[in-house]
Amino acid sequence: MKVCGHLETWELFLTVRSPLFVGSGKKYPKIEYILNPCTGNAVFLDMERFMRFMVRRGFVDQYERFVLNRGQNLSVLFDQCGITDAEIKEMTRCEIDAGSALDERHALMDTWSFMRDKRGRAYVPGSSLKGALRTVILTSLILDHPPQHPGGEIPEWQYLNTLHLNTRKTEDAVNDILRGIQVSDSGYIADDCMTLCRKRDLLLPGFRRDRDISSPNVCRECIKPGTQLRFVLTLDQSVLKGSITGEILLKMIDRFSNYYFEQYVMQFDLPDHDSGEQFECCLILGGGSGFFSKTVVYPYDGKHAVDSVSGQMSRSFQKHGHERDAQYGLSPHTLKYTEYEGKMYHFGVCGVELR
Repeated sequence: MKVCGHLETWELFLTVRSPLFVGSGKKYPKIEYILNPCTGNAVFLDMERFMRFMVRRGFVDQYERFVLNRGQNLSVLFDQCGITDAEIKEMTRCEIDAGSALDERHALMDTWSFMRDKRGRAYVPGSSLKGALRTVILTSLILDHPPQHPGGEIPEWQYLNTLHLNTRKTEDAVNDILRGIQVSDSGYIADDCMTLCRKRDLLLPGFRRDRDISSPNVCRECIKPGTQLRFVLTLDQSVLKGSITGEILLKMIDRFSNYYFEQYVMQFDLPDHDSGEQFECCLILGGGSGFFSKTVVYPYDGKHAVDSVSGQMSRSFQKHGHERDAQYGLSPHTLKYTEYEGKMYHFGVCGVELR
């Protein structure tokens, strides 16, 4: 840590313990990449270079027929046109380990893209990390000061807006204590630290009789377990006034980890090939990590949370059976998983260290 006046600057390191997905909102259609069977990599094309090549070589008609006929695998077209590996390399934007998400025996699928800059470099925005920290801090504050009358809309501003800079309107964001916390973007992440992962949903015991794990047709570009990410965390003590220090923040993170594990994860019968994650001092970050990790309904509503979440889920996802969640004591009724190197992992578990 470095101290300069009222500013404390920390290096915050996230160690990715399970595949981490931070989405850009973009999707790679299955006709924009191929699977290299020799390397096991998904080869994503630069579509501008690809189209220029197809025009130059006179393959536009073949490509149009391929698209109109709903071709499933671009490799078939490349073989038909006699396009060489060297030519494919010239059109390649990046190569990503396909892991167990894709194979030669099955059709490719659209893949959700990780956050990347204009030059195609993957990174984790500081806003994503600060959002996770916000949930952690708010959870800790609510557990310390439970509401007298839970239910209804959660007045988050009552817990966070403690600066009294606008005394006429307490809920004004100018009063939010999190103004004293700044988080940089991560460093860039090499493509060989990325992998493709399919979504797996672990269901509550007894929710379905035919199977415990469902496999939606969803594929995501993720950071591999074992990758370390570096951020710069700045705590402005002229705002925080000692209410949040590095030590306090780590305790809040560990408290949230334990709460998440005990109140949510332990309600499921984990599969035999579960990764064995212990959820010690970690953040649950990114897309696909699930409702429970991103909201404070359970710490705020307590025993009433199941009914309120079940109602919300059944309205938003009418065909998924969430109206039955209350009878199983937990909503939502799925734990978000993925598979990596033969083991089942929770999405987005990241260990935290401050230096």
